[in-house]
Amino acid sequence: SASTYPDDFREEFEVKLLRPSQRLGLGYAASEAALYHKPTHTLALTDAIVNVPAKPTQDYEADNLRGVGADAKTDKSLGQLVLALLRLTDFEGGRDIVDAYWSKPSSSDSLQRGWERNVLLSLFFGPAPQSIVEPHASFSKLPGAWRVAPVTETLVYKSDRVRPELQRWVDDVSKWDFTYVAPAHFEAGKGSPSEWKKALGPVL
Repeated sequence: SASTYPDDFREEFEVKLLRPSQRLGLGYAASEAALYHKPTHTLALTDAIVNVPAKPTQDYEADNLRGVGADAKTDKSLGQLVLALLRLTDFEGGRDIVDAYWSKPSSSDSLQRGWERNVLLSLFFGPAPQSIVEPHASFSKLPGAWRVAPVTETLVYKSDRVRPELQRWVDDVSKWDFTYVAPAHFEAGKGSPSEWKKALGPVL
């Protein structure tokens, strides 16, 4: 508990934990941590919410993202491998979608396409084939707001084993007077208790 933390830590930080008493499948403990840095009014989080930037940040290697976005049939790139596997498995009609895509040359930016494809593959549990092949339409709905990652919502927060404690945790965190949010994934930025509750509201 917080009482076990050193005095100098408690003067500067507060911590609130999400620790459901029941585990999910395969023994997974759906634990989350929220840390409030009092001097800067900053909320630091693990996986609860994300803020997806429209463009890749400097934390990501541009060459790797270009590899994900470079997907011509003869590229021998990671992006080409992703599409080849999608075509091979024919997931949700993926073969016809990939064949149609490969039948015409792509002129869009491979870096941006790689970023958008990387985000969708990270946040969604099995994104639609069309979104993997041509990600921009789906990706464009993500930037501009704090949100729960769909994969986190689907695999963790929708569980009846988590929801009762999740409600309590969300309410507790919203009592802090934070103005900036620093998540473990993607980009930090301005955020408030009302934005926090709005982001988590749909999953409660």
